[in-house]
Amino acid sequence: ASELARVLEHARKLARCKPLREVTIEANPGDVSAPNLEVWRAAGVGRISLGCQSFQARVLKALGRNHSGERALGAIEQILAAGFEASLDLIYGAPGQTEREWARDLEVFKRLVSEHGLGHVSAYNLTIEARTPFARLAARGELEVPGEDACVRFHEMLAQAAGEVGVQWYEVSSWSVEGSRAVHNSLYWKGAEYLGVGVGAHSLRIDECGEVRRRANARGIKGYGAGEFEEEVLSGAEHLEERVFVGLRTREGVDLGELSHQFGEVYRAREARILRGLEQMRARGLAQRRADGVWAPSEAGLLLADALGAYVVGEF
Repeated sequence: ASELARVLEHARKLARCKPLREVTIEANPGDVSAPNLEVWRAAGVGRISLGCQSFQARVLKALGRNHSGERALGAIEQILAAGFEASLDLIYGAPGQTEREWARDLEVFKRLVSEHGLGHVSAYNLTIEARTPFARLAARGELEVPGEDACVRFHEMLAQAAGEVGVQWYEVSSWSVEGSRAVHNSLYWKGAEYLGVGVGAHSLRIDECGEVRRRANARGIKGYGAGEFEEEVLSGAEHLEERVFVGLRTREGVDLGELSHQFGEVYRAREARILRGLEQMRARGLAQRRADGVWAPSEAGLLLADALGAYVVGEF
C-alpha cells in the first residue's frame, strides 16, 4: 500500500493535473485490511474495484480463486463501511455454474446495494482465452462451462435483480446506481485519450491531424525498462468506425451529429453506410433511435453488441 501511495504521488507531480475526479484501484479480497484502507485513503484513492467473482465456494474453486466467499463479502462490506465508493466484480458462466449458485450471488449483490450502499457492479460472462489453462482443459474436453442459452438466462437474472434495487445497465458489462458510473470506463467508450503507465499498460493519443496512436508497453519488466512498446496508428476512418463500434456497447449510444462535427468529411463519406446498418438493426429490434436523435442498442442489442457494432461499420 505504501508503494502504491508513492506511485500515485509521482504520477500527480509528472502529470501536473488538476484535482482528480476519480482515483480507483483494483484489489482482491485478501488485500483489504484496515491499515491498507487507511494508506489508500491518504493517497487519494476514493474508489476500489474488488475482484470477488463469486461468493460461492464451489464456483471460486472452479475459477482458481484463493479467497473464500466469506472473505469476499467481508472485504466489500469493510470497504463500504470505510466510506469508499466500490465496484463489485462478478463472473457468470463459470465452469459448472448453476442458476441456483448465480441466484445466491445476486441475492448478496442486492443486499450490498440496499443495505450497504454499493453503487457499481461489473458482471462479466466468462470468456475462455487462447493459451490459458482453461483453454487447454477445454481442448481436452475436461472443462464444462454453461452454454450461450444458459448465459443469456444468467444475464436476464442479473437484469431483474439489478432493476429490483435501482441499478442501471449502462455498458455491456457495467451496472451502476445514478451518479456512480466509473469515469475511466466511460472515457474508453467515448474515444477519449488515456495514458497507461507501467508494464503492459495501454495508451491512446489523438494527434492534431486526427490520427489516433494506440500504444502498448512491453509486458516484461526488462523490455519496459528498456523503453520497448508496440504502437498502432489508426486513420480517421478507422477511429470513426471504432467510435461507432464501442458506442453501440453502451446505453448512451452513438451521437451521429457529434461524430459528423468531429470527423467531418471522413464521417460524411461513410454516413450512408452507417445509417443503413443502423436502420437494418432497428428493423431487427437490436437498435433504436431516441428522441434526441442518438442511436443506441436495445436490450437485445446489448446482448449482441459486438456483432451489432461490426455489422453497422460494415465488417459483415
